[in-house]
Amino acid sequence: MLEKADRYAGYTAYDYLEAGKDYRQFRYAKQIGRVPAYEGLTLSASEKERAERLLREETVISLHEHVQVFPDDMGELRDHIRQGREPTGYEGLAHSGLTAVFDNGMDGTCCISSDAGWK
Repeated sequence: MLEKADRYAGYTAYDYLEAGKDYRQFRYAKQIGRVPAYEGLTLSASEKERAERLLREETVISLHEHVQVFPDDMGELRDHIRQGREPTGYEGLAHSGLTAVFDNGMDGTCCISSDAGWK
């Protein structure tokens, strides 16, 4: 895992809204340290340094990411999704080395207007 991006100042999704008033608040899964860090390929020290340098210094765009954070208790997932606010994991993204991501927000999980998200 890379160090936190300098530009990340702790912003969280929907922090401009009031929890409990504008939306139901859930306890979310940790974005950092929840699972063991991905070890990746077996790289030599110079290859690892190069990969980390590229992630830190170059523009890195992912065309397929799932950047939302889910409730810590997945039994609450349906209620969470029906709120219509799937928060983006900005903290995790700040450690990813990615510059930009394409995310198809709620595609496949949307059930706000019905139980059939693909409606």
